[in-house]
Amino acid sequence: MNGDVDIEAGAERFASMGASPAPMTASERASWAIAVAAAAETQVNRVMAQQLAAIADTIAEARAHPFVFDGLGSGAGREAVEFAVLAAVAELATELHVSEGTIRVRALHAETLRGRMPLLWHRLCAGETSYQHVRVVLDAAVGLADDAAAWSAYDEALAGSAARVTPGALRP
Repeated sequence: MNGDVDIEAGAERFASMGASPAPMTASERASWAIAVAAAAETQVNRVMAQQLAAIADTIAEARAHPFVFDGLGSGAGREAVEFAVLAAVAELATELHVSEGTIRVRALHAETLRGRMPLLWHRLCAGETSYQHVRVVLDAAVGLADDAAAWSAYDEALAGSAARVTPGALRP
């Protein structure tokens, strides 16, 4: 099977088949389908990065401007911020049909990637690695020293691997 499949040309050929399709070999159909699946995975990864960023940004807005989320527009102080974050998390969970715990974890992952693992964050944003890979890497980082040099070394060591191996292969 040829790994260099022109997805657009294959899509045009497939779309132009109409009532009397030009025959494609089984190998061509399989190669094209694999290429389409890989392109879709890249897009899914990019969109997941966008979702993580949007979740973290929404919670950051709640912290910075609690009045937006308090329903009355009058909140100030620590209690108002806590309430605004709870409201933002609840609204995100409702919109995304996931639990509030999932929203909190995704926000933490986005903050950690952006602040401590920019190489891995870039890979996810580019669609080169998946959120499943990211979760494995971040789960393995539990207990890593709160030290910028340690996080930088960890990021450098795993960002490239996360784009080339299965999530299971990343597990310690």
